[in-house]
Amino acid sequence: MIMDEIWKDIEGYEGDYQVSNLGRVKSLPKKCWNGKGYWFRDGRILIPIKSKKGYLNVWCRKRIFKVHRLVANAFIPNPQNLPQVNHIDGDKTNNCVTNLEWVTDGENLLHAYRVLGRKQKTGKNHHNSRAVLQLKDGKIINSFDSLNEATRATGAHHSGISMCCNGKIKKHKGYQWRYKEE
Repeated sequence: MIMDEIWKDIEGYEGDYQVSNLGRVKSLPKKCWNGKGYWFRDGRILIPIKSKKGYLNVWCRKRIFKVHRLVANAFIPNPQNLPQVNHIDGDKTNNCVTNLEWVTDGENLLHAYRVLGRKQKTGKNHHNSRAVLQLKDGKIINSFDSLNEATRATGAHHSGISMCCNGKIKKHKGYQWRYKEE
């Protein structure tokens, strides 16, 4: 079934910009003053820009707005004042009102992991992961792909290993710990 497109004013920009239930944003025709006289600007559909995180954004009067939040604010009631808008199908570019819902932070995270199958990045797969060396009397006795792996394998506490690697303490659990040089 094809849905009819319904347009509503964007709060705070009434008469200037509108958002549709299909996830499109448009500027409205406007009479403008350029210092010498009036001219008329035609309304147009705004071209969204994809952010680094994959969301569609539009510029409205020198401000950037996330399209999914504009659609949710205009078309989806939020009586519990929930903070986040979730894309039900996981497609961040599908901003149709039927694909959006208001959720808590926790519900949004659960949706990402349980429904969309997002994998938690831990250990050597995490973007901040660094290899760790375990030393005894200055000699390397073990090498680990990540601080978490060293913690699991040795039973040493991650904060103790981290403090050694960062030079705040000399030893933890009788061992020296260093980040492996890349």
